[in-house]
Amino acid sequence: MALRQTILDRAMTEPASTEVLPGVKVRKISLQTLSMLARIGSPLAQIDRLSSDDIGNLSVPDIAEFVFIHAAPPQDVRYCVYQDRSELAERADEFCAKFALSDFSKILTAITADAAAIQAAQVSVVPDSALAQPKNGQSPAA
Repeated sequence: MALRQTILDRAMTEPASTEVLPGVKVRKISLQTLSMLARIGSPLAQIDRLSSDDIGNLSVPDIAEFVFIHAAPPQDVRYCVYQDRSELAERADEFCAKFALSDFSKILTAITADAAAIQAAQVSVVPDSALAQPKNGQSPAA
């Protein structure tokens, strides 16, 4: 159990982080944080599909949960996401209480930049029409 906890702590603290606000470092979006966002039903779990307009229209609770998952102490985040989701909203609000309303534009800018990076990294497979199409037939083993 202790080894698993160490691995989880390392996974949440080792990814590169960005200081979005003075004294507040936000972990980069990762598969783990996207999974957490999906578990809580956040629209930001689909950040790669959100336009800048969609991101600009997010609710304050959605942004607070995003910030909490990406900047709060890892043990608090894991507790709220995996063990007691009923505390998530309260802890996210409490964590974000230190931010002024004007800070949210900086947070939204950081979210938008990460969304653009995720979209740029995606690959679409395009079938090559020059390749021979497979024939539907029986295999030698049939």
